[in-house]
Amino acid sequence: MIIGGGTAGSVVASRLSADPDVRVCLLKTEFDYDDPIMSQMRGNSYVRHSRASFRDCGFLPPPDDFAAWVAAGATGWSYDEMLPYWDRLSPVAVRDRSPLAEDFVAACRTALGVPIRDDFNDGPFTDGAGFLPGLVVPPSPDRDRPNLTILDETRAEHLDPGRGVTVRGDQLIRARHEYVLCAGAISTPILLLRSGIGPAAHLENDLGFEVRADLPGVGEHLLDHPASVIVWEAARPIPEADAAAGLFVRRDPALTGHDLAFQLRQTPEEIALTAAVPRPRAAGRLRLSGADPWGKPVLEQHPDSYDERTLVDGMRLAREVAVTEPFASWITREIAPGPDLRGDEELTAYGRAALGRTAGTCRIGAVVDPELRLHGFDNVRIADASVFPEMPSVNPAATVLMVAERAADLISESFAGEKGRKKEGEQR
Repeated sequence: MIIGGGTAGSVVASRLSADPDVRVCLLKTEFDYDDPIMSQMRGNSYVRHSRASFRDCGFLPPPDDFAAWVAAGATGWSYDEMLPYWDRLSPVAVRDRSPLAEDFVAACRTALGVPIRDDFNDGPFTDGAGFLPGLVVPPSPDRDRPNLTILDETRAEHLDPGRGVTVRGDQLIRARHEYVLCAGAISTPILLLRSGIGPAAHLENDLGFEVRADLPGVGEHLLDHPASVIVWEAARPIPEADAAAGLFVRRDPALTGHDLAFQLRQTPEEIALTAAVPRPRAAGRLRLSGADPWGKPVLEQHPDSYDERTLVDGMRLAREVAVTEPFASWITREIAPGPDLRGDEELTAYGRAALGRTAGTCRIGAVVDPELRLHGFDNVRIADASVFPEMPSVNPAATVLMVAERAADLISESFAGEKGRKKEGEQR
């Protein structure tokens, strides 16, 4: 049974149901917890970017990202071991290059001296300016497969690994083999906490829940890419085509990779450049509300001074690019945060947004083992961004797909081994 029919859940369901001997049930619903609207309100400026705007770039994380995973206990998740799953995502399409994007890339080279990258995925990821690769998302599982049952608009409300999943108030659905949680880095820990699986002190003292399993890591280590957005008024109407350009900067030459990331976006009247911290040092946590455990969760964020300084540097670099031709010809004036905000304290106070790329709340090591099995339960796995030990330094959409592909392999191998042992027993 797969809980969550988003990107990861659809991949796992599609791969597993390709084997006619495997019966798969997929619970699909919309998890509104994972769809925040990042907003910054400064004076008369109101800037809104939905998380979906940042989901569609297909980057292979650099080797250092996976090395950090292995160091955190994710044995078997090295760069070389994950490359086969990246290969399954091919082809990664390159979008049409708009004039705005081309002028932005040219200005980045002039203003900052960064190289132009024709393909960020041609070899290990590195810094530079270029055109963002689009991600070809695998298709949804075939509903016509006789061994696949898809339950739409069906939210898992409670998980008892020994009995089943409660849905629609009092209906219980039981999986014979495994439960695979793919609800995302917000909704997966919510389901576990509501099921009595998580930090015992929070479950007992704050919520009055019975503890099924004391797993202190559930909901901890909430990661995201801290970000801030600069918005300009366009000098002329901009075509609807997506700009699809990015900039990756390494401020310190001693670093092995970039430490600032930018993505260009636009509307017909405005141009926006999002500056993000690719390797954030801050980590928050997710908790259920003691007043209403069944309502929206409490997301506790703990800002870090390094992240804040990095974003201030990012806004200043964005302004350098904005006054450099040919990109400058597209801009009339800065709308947000506004040209009067220039000091460190002012730019820091302008606000820290988040790209909605939440991860890490059920990370490998603390909550699941390298086989993605939930600690203490042989029949529960997690396969979404919540298992990330650390945040990838690039857009994590492709990494989520790679995790889903690996999860499908792990489950298939387990199922094949079980069938083999059963057959061997029958022969005896």
